[in-house]
Amino acid sequence: MIACPYCHQDYVWEVNIRDLPGSLYMCLECDTVWDAAQDIRDGKGQDFEGFMTQRALVADWKTITKIRQVSGS
Repeated sequence: MIACPYCHQDYVWEVNIRDLPGSLYMCLECDTVWDAAQDIRDGKGQDFEGFMTQRALVADWKTITKIRQVSGS
């Protein structure tokens, strides 16, 4: 499993967010979101609220569905 490179408190999860196509990657402890698995490293993540605001969507935790923890390569 890949630990969050920001907070080191949780693993990174592959998630679906309602109203957004495809999968994203997220630390559910510090709310960091990554667009792609290869971006899971410091400097490439974005906070959930800002990520959703940029897409003109409300940052609502009820819209997140966990798929699986991301494995290291």
